[in-house]
Amino acid sequence: MSNKRRALIVALILYSVLVFVLDLISPLGIEVWVLNLPVFLVPMLFRNTRMVVLAGLACSIMTLTGSVLSPPGSNPPSWDIINRGMGLATIWLMAYMAINTINRSRQLDEALGSLRLEMDQHDRTTRSLEQSEERLRLTVEGAGMGTFDVNVESGTVYWSASYLRMLGYATNVDRETPIDMWLRVVYPEDQVRVQEEREQARQIARFTPWSTASGGWTTRRSIG
Repeated sequence: MSNKRRALIVALILYSVLVFVLDLISPLGIEVWVLNLPVFLVPMLFRNTRMVVLAGLACSIMTLTGSVLSPPGSNPPSWDIINRGMGLATIWLMAYMAINTINRSRQLDEALGSLRLEMDQHDRTTRSLEQSEERLRLTVEGAGMGTFDVNVESGTVYWSASYLRMLGYATNVDRETPIDMWLRVVYPEDQVRVQEEREQARQIARFTPWSTASGGWTTRRSIG
């Protein structure tokens, strides 16, 4: 337990004792005991449900003791009984609210912790994929090859920079182009077959629910 927490607990105990003493020396009808209600704020700061219950028990005992030992006042005793009864109900209502708030904050901390773990895992996975893609790019370029990805749903083609250079384009970056550019580099005698296979792939993608969730159907080719 830190020194700051010990100091707060000691201050809380001294405060409660002072309120209790004032309640004992004050006549009935002067409801000094209500000053104990802020006692629940300290356990909430520590998010300690056990301290909340102990504070509720201590305040309840002091409130009941004060109703017996305090000197009589000008109001009928029944008034003090009603007031202290309502006070006890308020004490435990506040205790319930404090415990509920603490539990909710703990659940929120757990959810945030799980989210941070998922984000860390996602970052690690992303870095791993980027490293794999970089190794693949270096391997392909080192072998004098190029790649392209055809998305049959969106009708776009993603070209590697090495393949674009093989086609005569001066570039150092990968690019995405309409599929028309890709069709122009297909051998004329293969045009009909390629178009038929593309349409067939589009039909399969259209009736396969998971295809769109993964970004659409693609086909990858390596050209050497």
